[in-house]
Amino acid sequence: KPPVPPPPPPTSRPTGPASAAPAPPSASLTPAAPKLVFSPAVATAGPIAEVRLTGVETDLLISLPGRHEVGRAHEVSLRVYSPTVSRRHAVIVLSDDRTAVHVEHLGGSNGTYLNGVELAIMKPTPVVDGDVVRFGDLELKIGLKRL
Repeated sequence: KPPVPPPPPPTSRPTGPASAAPAPPSASLTPAAPKLVFSPAVATAGPIAEVRLTGVETDLLISLPGRHEVGRAHEVSLRVYSPTVSRRHAVIVLSDDRTAVHVEHLGGSNGTYLNGVELAIMKPTPVVDGDVVRFGDLELKIGLKRL
């Protein structure tokens, strides 16, 4: 057998700004960061079957799409017993296509907070599994069960 020739020497490239080749477009994009999982527009595991809000002595369940009021009034669909929660404090919305959940503060005097940030009045704010919502002093963890 004839001898195998040695591999060619590595090609040297000059360094410096004048010789730097631009990175291909895909190289400048970072892969989807975990924070993108929190986008309500990204349905990662199918439609939402139910929304559960749990806390000390409180367990609220939403299983139908639509607007669900939270408060102390007898007429609201998600009734809570806390003196710091207004009669009509907030709304939890499960979208008709079951891909997103929003919370909306209705103007209760003690505020509505999502993960410690106070929500603006009448501004729907998306929520995801594991978020913590607070109505007055009542703190509840959001759980999303997907189909």
